[in-house]
Amino acid sequence: ILIKDGFIPAEYRGLIDKSRVQFFTKHWLFNDMLNAKEGEIWREFRFNVMLSAHDLSIDPNIQKEKVLVQGVIDCVFKKGEDYILVDYKTDNATVDEIVGKYTSQLNYYARACKKLFGKPVKEAYIYSIKNCSVGRVPLTDVDDGEYNPPVRPTK
Repeated sequence: ILIKDGFIPAEYRGLIDKSRVQFFTKHWLFNDMLNAKEGEIWREFRFNVMLSAHDLSIDPNIQKEKVLVQGVIDCVFKKGEDYILVDYKTDNATVDEIVGKYTSQLNYYARACKKLFGKPVKEAYIYSIKNCSVGRVPLTDVDDGEYNPPVRPTK
C-alpha cells in the first residue's frame, strides 16, 4: 500500500524492512495521516520562507534581519482544523535523544508552516524508523509581530 499510494518509490522496495513498515501502519499517527482529507496532506513538502533572525539566532548584530529558511518537511497534514508535522529519522539513538537533537529543526519547520498556512502547527512528531517509536517534539511559538497572509501550498 505504501508504494501503491506513493509514500515510497517502487525502486526502494528491496530496501524496506517490512516489519518496521507494518509496525508504523498500525500506529495512530499513520492512521491520522491516512484520514487526512484530499488536499490536506503534504509529503516531501518543499518550502522557502523569510523568517526573523531573532527567531533563529542570538547574534545581536542580525536581530532585525530576515533570513531565508528552506527545507523539506517529510509530512504535514490537517487533522480537523489543526496542522500536524511528522518527520522520519533513521538515527541509531533513543527516540528521546532524536527528539532532543532535532527539536530546533522541527520548530523551524513549524514557523515556516505558520507563515505558509496562516495558522500555527499544533503538534509535531518524530517517527524513529530504527526504534519503531514516536516522540512528540516540544514546539515554541515565536511571533515576529508580522502578519503575512497565508500562501497555500499546492499538492
